[in-house]
Amino acid sequence: MEPFKIICVTCQAKLTVRNESLIGQILACPRCDSMVEVAPPAAASTSDANVPAAPAVAAPAVAAVSEQPAPPPPPQPDSVPEAPPVTEQSAALTASAQATKVKIIAWSLASFLVGATVVGATLYTRTLTNKTNEATALVPHNRETQPTQVSSTVLTPTALTPAEPTPGDSQTVETQPEITPEITPEITPKTEQPVPTHEKIVASQPILEPVAQPPNSKPAENSPTPVPEKAPRIARRFNPLDFDPENMTLATLDQPLEPVEPAEPTTLDEPVAPPAEVPSTRPLVRRGPDQGKETLTRDAEKQLALLIPQVRIDRLPLVDCLRLFSQISGVPISVAPDQLLMAGITPQQQVSLDASELSLGQMLDQILKPLHLEHTPRGEQVIVTRQEATKRREINYPIDDLLGQQTSKAELANWVEQLVAPSTWQTAGGKGTLAATDQKLRIEQTQQAQYQVLILLERLRLARNLPPRSHYPVKRLVGTPANALLHKDLAKPTTFTFSQFTPIDQVFDYWQTEMGVPLQIDWPALAESEIWPATTIACAINGRPWSEALEKVLEPLGLGWRATTGHAIEITSATKVQHELQLELYPLRQEFEGQVAQLHSLGQNQTAGVILYDPTGKILLVFEPAATQHLIFQQLRKRELLD
Repeated sequence: MEPFKIICVTCQAKLTVRNESLIGQILACPRCDSMVEVAPPAAASTSDANVPAAPAVAAPAVAAVSEQPAPPPPPQPDSVPEAPPVTEQSAALTASAQATKVKIIAWSLASFLVGATVVGATLYTRTLTNKTNEATALVPHNRETQPTQVSSTVLTPTALTPAEPTPGDSQTVETQPEITPEITPEITPKTEQPVPTHEKIVASQPILEPVAQPPNSKPAENSPTPVPEKAPRIARRFNPLDFDPENMTLATLDQPLEPVEPAEPTTLDEPVAPPAEVPSTRPLVRRGPDQGKETLTRDAEKQLALLIPQVRIDRLPLVDCLRLFSQISGVPISVAPDQLLMAGITPQQQVSLDASELSLGQMLDQILKPLHLEHTPRGEQVIVTRQEATKRREINYPIDDLLGQQTSKAELANWVEQLVAPSTWQTAGGKGTLAATDQKLRIEQTQQAQYQVLILLERLRLARNLPPRSHYPVKRLVGTPANALLHKDLAKPTTFTFSQFTPIDQVFDYWQTEMGVPLQIDWPALAESEIWPATTIACAINGRPWSEALEKVLEPLGLGWRATTGHAIEITSATKVQHELQLELYPLRQEFEGQVAQLHSLGQNQTAGVILYDPTGKILLVFEPAATQHLIFQQLRKRELLD
């Protein structure tokens, strides 16, 4: 007998029958285990030619399958073939067989619906998961976005059914591929007991076999042109840190790349020289088009008069609270480190507020007054200072515990005049007076200068391990130099990239969060460089210490940073970092008096700066700009002289 083919109506698999004894039997499909009636080929049916053949029914299988490869079937025409006539053997089915067949049909339809529902639900879940992952992967980093609306497509069982061929021209191209197996197995009887359909869950997907086109065929008019399949592309989130940010051309981030001209070919005899290493001149920071100059049009006094319905603050650090009020009012609010030092507090001082129906200025007063601070509007900015800082006072300071064989009252008075507001004393043409006795220093000065004298004397006692002689909170006067306190934090490596223009105030806030160190912003000094909170910048740093990262970003903007008391960092202008004098005390492990002259060569302001040595407590008193203070700290640390 010549082999012939039948089709499983459930999975559309083309099956080859080679055993004549199987004709008329209902066996299991090797692909989907559904019931398939083995009908004879059309040529074998001579009688009852006008009787249509019974359709094949899908149901659980009761046959053993032995798969043998067979040559692929010839291309089928697009027209619908006529059903083959029923053979004598199939027409001789008894009434009991017909009843059994009806039961099988009902069972097969129920199993098909259950299986289609499970497959449809699985594909629907996978589709939603994939679309959600793709939507999440496309969310940009470093920018606030609205929630993405994900549209899903429901896959029903009918969507998995292959398209039926349309009668007509045989040259019509089908756009829906036919779902058939790649092999045509031979069907043989099987003796196992039937297994319920709900226990058979096939995880593998059917193989798509495209319908073959007849040779020399032409596509019909208005028929779609088949598109070759391409491998799917995996959506991946762009990570700018995969590239070296220092080699990123920030100046051309928002411009198309220029085409690269191919190099001229060289002969084989010519030695090829290695490319010379050229140092990168690409900027690590650049200013954006939004300069933030709208701040200049605002009046700080009017902005502070805005009525606020309600504000509730619970134990928020003062530096963050001032930044919050600055964002609400739209004007910069600054407080200098020395003003906080005079008030005996640090930037981490926690504040609380619960107020309603008050102006911004009134709310700011409620926060600052308990800390002995006050705010003053100055044009487009607000400055926070110590209360009555400019008021003149006369105070007597006890110094009997600080005098000795190596420190006289005249020498101590000279230290005060050199290290505290040098230009404000009568000896330098100012109004401040100083008189020294064996018991006390009588000083008449502004309250700001008086606090600086008090802090100098108390820091001397702290370095000499003497008890304090005032009510000033000594815990605010840490004996360790400011640069030494911040050394570990600033030595940590950092990597950040602001490829999009970002307001500089947000960049500062990011730095403070990542370093864990409070940042105090000197907005009046930044305004001299035409930088305001809304000024945008783009910058990139890769694996650099924080100290170097801050310098590389701030220096091109005309800015700088300096360590301050209270374990904090102040960002100010480069001019202040290089020229404004600061007082720092360095307790040393050994005598250093003969080496003080070597430190003078490190300073760029040799005429204005002062470096003194206290042999009694082995203390180095340095009144130099922040840039020189940093160099002196590095030199002392290198020599392991710091106590």
